[in-house]
Amino acid sequence: MDISIVVEWDNAASAAYDPALDVLRALRSQAADLILEGMTFEVLVIFAPETCGEARLTAIRDALGPAQAGWTPRLVEAPRLTYYAMKNLGARHASGDALVFLDSDVMPEPGWLARLARLIARPGIPVACGSTYLRHDSFSAKLLALIWLFPAPSMETRIGPARRVFANNLAIRREIFLANPFPDSPGIYRGGCQLLVRRLREKGLVIYQDPQARVCHPVPNRLVRRALISGRDGVLIARAGRSGWLETPLGALARPAYLLLRAWRAALCDFRLVGLSLAAVPAAMTLAACYYALHLAGGLATHLNLRIEPESQ
Repeated sequence: MDISIVVEWDNAASAAYDPALDVLRALRSQAADLILEGMTFEVLVIFAPETCGEARLTAIRDALGPAQAGWTPRLVEAPRLTYYAMKNLGARHASGDALVFLDSDVMPEPGWLARLARLIARPGIPVACGSTYLRHDSFSAKLLALIWLFPAPSMETRIGPARRVFANNLAIRREIFLANPFPDSPGIYRGGCQLLVRRLREKGLVIYQDPQARVCHPVPNRLVRRALISGRDGVLIARAGRSGWLETPLGALARPAYLLLRAWRAALCDFRLVGLSLAAVPAAMTLAACYYALHLAGGLATHLNLRIEPESQ
């Protein structure tokens, strides 16, 4: 199968040493054995020229390595485009039978590409995903890894229908995606994946997950702003989906309540998965209560037409 890997450069760091370059090196390494099996890979790095100078482009080219049999690296300019728009542009430039979306700020574990590529290559599987977890190499990061957006890393190995899907670890047949790109939803910061998943499921498409196709996400910064924006996005996503009562202030209350209960359950059941002891569970639950209180504030502020600006990338 011919696979196009789309890597947005919107999330990439701007420091002199860029961890995103290691993501590209990992991709090249993981693809090597699969190329010997007959798969071919096209890697498209989608970048904004106004924020990516020639020195950075040279570093990206070096990390990708030269084109060779089964491996075709490409750089695609995306002037003034943001996260989801970059992914959509990459899909339009791609030529593979299937698309794999990977973010520039997540590190794939060994074997990630093989698992996801082999899953989407199976007949009858239109959409596939792996699992994303938060890096947890400090006490505070472990607390956050329990209660934030991504679930704790699981030991589950069974492939089956996905419950939670993230745009940083997703594979889809190209023709399906071109007919169903990430929605253009003005004002929504990070809800495009939720809207896409809803649309695909409404069309009867099953998204299969290999929980061991894992990528590691860095610890987020500016958590207060992220929580507020998450609450705002929840309201806007409900409105975009015409979700009835979820569009109301009651929905703005119900969403963080549900997310808080889910986070508390994870803190109670999964603390060992991130290397915490039972004694740390109250701290994780307290952190969750604070975060989702801010989520609630962001949702209610949106109903009051108070402006909350997304953080810059």
